[in-house]
Amino acid sequence: MDICNAIIAESTTILPSSYYFDRGEMSIEETEKMFEHEGMHANYIVYLSSLVLNLIHSDMDGHDFKKEWLVLWSRLRSWSLGSPELFGPCYEFFDSNIQFPRIFYSNTQAISANQMYHMACILMLQNKPRSLKISSLNSTGTPSASAAAAGMTTNGGAMCTADDVTNSITGPSSVPSTTAGDLTANSSSHTSPQSVIGTNTTNTAASPHNSVAGSTTTDQQPKSKSSNHPHHQSTSLLYHAKRIIGIAITNSDYGAYCNSIQPIYIAGTILTSKKEHGITLGALRKVEERTGWSTHWRCRDLIQYWDGEC
Repeated sequence: MDICNAIIAESTTILPSSYYFDRGEMSIEETEKMFEHEGMHANYIVYLSSLVLNLIHSDMDGHDFKKEWLVLWSRLRSWSLGSPELFGPCYEFFDSNIQFPRIFYSNTQAISANQMYHMACILMLQNKPRSLKISSLNSTGTPSASAAAAGMTTNGGAMCTADDVTNSITGPSSVPSTTAGDLTANSSSHTSPQSVIGTNTTNTAASPHNSVAGSTTTDQQPKSKSSNHPHHQSTSLLYHAKRIIGIAITNSDYGAYCNSIQPIYIAGTILTSKKEHGITLGALRKVEERTGWSTHWRCRDLIQYWDGEC
């Protein structure tokens, strides 16, 4: 609920990320060890999402923000690549009729955790430091968070102290190909909450430290379980947005419905066509129809954001 509140209010979480642990501030290595059990994997992405929100809405800037951003991006990548089989899709395919992937999961935790992961990636990319190159973020040789930030501690807004984090993530890389219909998303300043959430080609804002978050591609995955673990963490806003919606329209798990409202909203701010807008609104309305949990206000927010194009 704290994550949802922060998304709605476009602010930091009510509880600092350090409050997730009785011991307070912990090193990244200690934190990863605490969440290494399969049953804690979904809880880990909730914690990482709190770090994302507390970073992008913090007063941190410049070099410190960049270092913290890099470490957190690496931790999100490690979460995805290290996901247990329980958190992988049972089956997925690309539905050419609606131009969305269909991604089926067998349990509530996997549905909610993967939607939250893709939402966190969107928020991170919208707040990417200006000096970072997309090609470096796509590098298959990116080190783990604990390796990249050896000796560092982080709890929400805590500043990193290692000087070599930036260099650890740059170098030769493999960049996914793009298509003619790619959507280029312009990042917004993490100090301007109103512009952070809804950034796409029709709504851009100047930023002192952020730049283009990278060309997005459909990044359509093969029809296999292994597609849950791509070799790189996609820098495509459209990829992450479509996977959030694809999960929402494919699964009918009551336990995951309410958790999906904010990820669906964030995904909706990235999508641009009327057809995509209609499918997104349908996903939100399904939550209210099945659970009684009100979503009409989020539908209204999206329609207003799209200038009525739906």
